[in-house]
Amino acid sequence: MTKEQHEQELEIALTDIKALGFRKLLLTMEEVADILRVSESALYNWRRDGVGPEFIKNGNGPRAKVMYPIRKVAEFLINTQKTA
Repeated sequence: MTKEQHEQELEIALTDIKALGFRKLLLTMEEVADILRVSESALYNWRRDGVGPEFIKNGNGPRAKVMYPIRKVAEFLINTQKTA
């Protein structure tokens, strides 16, 4: 996939996410779980294993707020897309 094709796919994914009503730059775990159709515990496991969408953690420890940039969620979607 060329860089131009990647950017086009990214814009399509962002448009699709926004069409679902998610318009903020940073999304909560609950919102990302809804978009990806996985549980919040799956997101936790992915973060632990380093395989999910990139995230931002505000602070340290178990109570730190985890947020996901909408662009990184869209990139995760297009990078994990499978075709038959």
